[in-house]
Amino acid sequence: MNRHEERAHVAIVDYLGVVAPDLLVFHPANGGLRSKAEARRLKAMGVLAGIPDLVLVAPGGRVFFVEIKSRRGCLSPAQQAIRMRMIRLGIPCITARSIDDVRLALCQWGLQTREARAA
Repeated sequence: MNRHEERAHVAIVDYLGVVAPDLLVFHPANGGLRSKAEARRLKAMGVLAGIPDLVLVAPGGRVFFVEIKSRRGCLSPAQQAIRMRMIRLGIPCITARSIDDVRLALCQWGLQTREARAA
């Protein structure tokens, strides 16, 4: 993850904490440098390449995924494959480049936020 994506990631998590505190938001830390042995161990435990950066769990057990990219960033082949699987399974997922992308997705997904209630 480059620095722009990391800054966007942190800003989006902060935003979600303020406007949608009822959501359970977490990052499945699949990335990062690991030894080959550690990577094999984690893969055997279910780590899956291409899983989006954020998982949002809403009341009622509804689940949504957000992949965060820089303005010019693009999905890796593994991320594209996971995205297609999610689409086929009917799982809501987006690629977000800004808080505005997340704001729009929350609205489209029918998730109430403090922001929407104040408007």
